[in-house]
Amino acid sequence: MLEQAFGLRVSRAGLARVAQKAEPTYEALVEQIRASPSVTPDETGWKVGGKLWRMWAFSSSQITV
Repeated sequence: MLEQAFGLRVSRAGLARVAQKAEPTYEALVEQIRASPSVTPDETGWKVGGKLWRMWAFSSSQITV
C-alpha cells in the first residue's frame, strides 16, 4: 500500500527497525495521554479478509495516540 499510494518501498525488516526506533516516542506519548485531564477515545472497525479489525485512538487537546 505504501508503494502504491506514496511510491515508498519498504521491507518487513525495515518496518521493524522503524518501530523499534519509534518505541520510546510512542511510550512518552502514552504517558502524556494517561496524564491528560481529558481524553477522547475512538474505536474504528473494518473487515479484512472477512475478519473484523479494530483500531483504537486516544486524543487530548494536544496529542493523539
